[in-house]
Amino acid sequence: MYKYWEFFENNQSSVLIDKGRLVSKTNNHLNCKLFTQLVTGVDDIFNLPKADNMDVGDILVWGRHGDNPPRHYSVFIGDGQVMEVEAWGEPMRIHSFDDVSDEYEGDLEIFRP
Repeated sequence: MYKYWEFFENNQSSVLIDKGRLVSKTNNHLNCKLFTQLVTGVDDIFNLPKADNMDVGDILVWGRHGDNPPRHYSVFIGDGQVMEVEAWGEPMRIHSFDDVSDEYEGDLEIFRP
């Protein structure tokens, strides 16, 4: 039997995935940042509060140092998974957080919409 928060988290993940598929399908030339902004509805990611742990819908940013731009953006969808566009023009993919984290060097920042 589901507890209320488990149902909400699973439903929220499904909504995010559906939105990600729609955004990816209707926009052929996205990079990881633009995809993340369109899926979450957040234009200015860096004005969001930072979080210490990941929750469904959080924006994950890798490799931002000083004036250097981040190396990658994705959306955490729960259960150790992220939703992302890997490169310009690529379709949306769902990938394990650990694999994405291994691929992109630098500190991880978690922003909560």
